[in-house]
Amino acid sequence: MGKAYGNENINDSSYASFLKSEKIYISIDSIPSAMEAKLEVAYGLSVEKTKYAASKRYYTEYLKYTYDTKNPRLITKGDYEMANFLMDMEPILSRQYYFKALKQNKITRDEKMYGTIVSGLAVLYNQRLNQRDSALYYYEKH
Repeated sequence: MGKAYGNENINDSSYASFLKSEKIYISIDSIPSAMEAKLEVAYGLSVEKTKYAASKRYYTEYLKYTYDTKNPRLITKGDYEMANFLMDMEPILSRQYYFKALKQNKITRDEKMYGTIVSGLAVLYNQRLNQRDSALYYYEKH
């Protein structure tokens, strides 16, 4: 339901649905699913720029979870998600998370994720850091 509400831009209902999902998953000890619900909450909050601090808290909790798993795929995803979130408000920090994601992705050699990360870097360099040469470099790597 959270995704359906989100697709219709009914953000309050989407947010409430994902929070309910998170609680249910925790009650049945399905922590990976609870963390995915938490990530959805973070994303929903990030769409509303006025809720930056709350959104950052959820992203940080998700990122901590990924590091606790010691799973390179999840860590890569966590770093990538944090980089995307930080792009508008903290572009320098965003770049650091993209590079962390690239480093983790070297372990898993996930080509699709690699393309996703370098595309994000290209957008960051082009739209936020105004470094067109760097943006072209990453566009060409994709």
